[in-house]
Amino acid sequence: MKQNVGTMDRVARAALSGALLLGALKKGGKAGTLAAFLAGIFLSSVLSSYCPLYEITGISTVGKPI
Repeated sequence: MKQNVGTMDRVARAALSGALLLGALKKGGKAGTLAAFLAGIFLSSVLSSYCPLYEITGISTVGKPI
């Protein structure tokens, strides 16, 4: 798998994932389940440095200047 998620993008996704997980714990129910699911998606792209949506759209944030 080719990396297409850069460092700053990964940091932002990790922060968003954490916020979604906190929201999931507070909210519960269907909204909490959805938030936890979305957090998992973002966290998987943080760990793998790969985003399938970026691949489809031809986007890559690897090596982009800040």
